[in-house]
Amino acid sequence: MTTAEMLRADGVREFGQFAEFRQWICETFVPLECVPAESGPFRGVVAHWELGDLRISRVSADAHLASRTQRMIAAKDQDYYKVGLLTAGSCQLGQQGRQVTLFPGDLAIYDCRRPYTMAFDDWFDMSFLMFPCQRLRLPPAAVDRVLATRVPGSESTGSLVASFLGSLVGNLEHSADGVNHRLADNVLDLLATLFGERTGGEPTDPCAVRQSLLLRVCAWIDANLSDPELVPETIARANHVSIRYLHRLFHDEGTSVARWVRERRLDNCRRDLEDPVHAARHVVAIARRWGFDDAAYFSKIFKASYGEPPGAYRMRWMHGGPMAGR
Repeated sequence: MTTAEMLRADGVREFGQFAEFRQWICETFVPLECVPAESGPFRGVVAHWELGDLRISRVSADAHLASRTQRMIAAKDQDYYKVGLLTAGSCQLGQQGRQVTLFPGDLAIYDCRRPYTMAFDDWFDMSFLMFPCQRLRLPPAAVDRVLATRVPGSESTGSLVASFLGSLVGNLEHSADGVNHRLADNVLDLLATLFGERTGGEPTDPCAVRQSLLLRVCAWIDANLSDPELVPETIARANHVSIRYLHRLFHDEGTSVARWVRERRLDNCRRDLEDPVHAARHVVAIARRWGFDDAAYFSKIFKASYGEPPGAYRMRWMHGGPMAGR
């Protein structure tokens, strides 16, 4: 289910009225300090859509500065990543001591749990995808390496992601019937591939070697989720590492091999339950498709993760959207 909102702030002429635009920005994203570059007329448009727990938005506005401060984070920490696609104008993004200038077609990812600044010197147009950090299928340490770095739209994978995200926003703007959540999930998959490619380092760098190995292991797990015998011994053997080292890889990321496999399986089951394409497929068949051969166990852990049994979750989604409070 898609929900949408839009604000037009054309012709706001006094600084005091800029507060309306700032309020919409804070409600659409996370609390931010926003200051216009000039005290004269200000134009701005904010469009916002929700696809489950993913937030898609588009902002077109005059020059201003937006910043997320440590005080705002301390008041309400929100575990979200944001990916921005600039389509007009320019943007100076700063986070973690990095400063990067984005041009039309460029992408960048940043972390709402940490301070950042975004400066727009003139009229701009930018699309955003904001999502819970755990939805990006990459280890946190790998994401840290690419925060506030420019991904040129001319790169092959970058071009693909930019095109897909741009199409998603365009479909949301022009479709009266909403957009299948699968499109947004596909964008997340592409983002994981894109940023995973960019975490490579020199082979002599132990940290880069370890992160590259972890990404390879995670990709192998994803490709084999349907195997009910997907256990640490199998994973370690297929990836040519010891079981002990495999456990250490995931322990250093704050999780375990078994938990990672379980959460990836649950996430794929959730997608299928939400997808009308699989509406005729029995819940048990979906569970087995992703490696759960015990229906009772699947129902139990699905309810623990999403608040209700899989059948009820599917019914609620098909008749009005995600469960309240999700």
